[in-house]
Amino acid sequence: MTGYQRSESCEELIPKFVKYFKTRNKTLPFLQTGLRSAKEIFLDGGHATIKLTERWFNLRYDNRRSLIKTGESYYLSKPYKTITECSYHRNLSKVLNYPKYESVGNLKGDAYLSLTKRMLVRICLNKALEYGIQEKLPRGEIQKILSLVGLKVLPNFFSKQRKLDPIPFSLPRTQKIIEILQKFKCIFPDFPIDQILRKF
Repeated sequence: MTGYQRSESCEELIPKFVKYFKTRNKTLPFLQTGLRSAKEIFLDGGHATIKLTERWFNLRYDNRRSLIKTGESYYLSKPYKTITECSYHRNLSKVLNYPKYESVGNLKGDAYLSLTKRMLVRICLNKALEYGIQEKLPRGEIQKILSLVGLKVLPNFFSKQRKLDPIPFSLPRTQKIIEILQKFKCIFPDFPIDQILRKF
């Protein structure tokens, strides 16, 4: 779990990991939190506020060690005997890798609204039953819905979001975001606001 900042309990996290292990690219989306650096504050001004970076936790095996079969499981591993053997398996791992999504970078300016827009578009695009969306919605309808809640979306915004899942507990609890989510819930009464808002 090194590198994954979690806000969920183990009971919530285990089924999530099982779910993403079964996906094609085996990457788990999450938001990394931190404070703005001293250099960034010096160059751009402002204060030591929270900074959010959208990242993907890689769940694919990287062939750095040789797996040992124990009964029906492969949870033990050992070092490779030679550099040549290690290099072969590492190169094989790279060949079979699926393309990875790149981090979208640090969120600035109207970052929280931009993050809200991305999460709501993903929910609407991907038939997110756990968020109360019963069917995939066409782009034109999603644009109208987001316009009703106060967010503007251009047509070219959808392509990158289609393959990405919404990140649970990702949106900050600001007054503006809560107002947007309440309007969204008026359109989709089964939408669980607390499932997309940060717990703290």
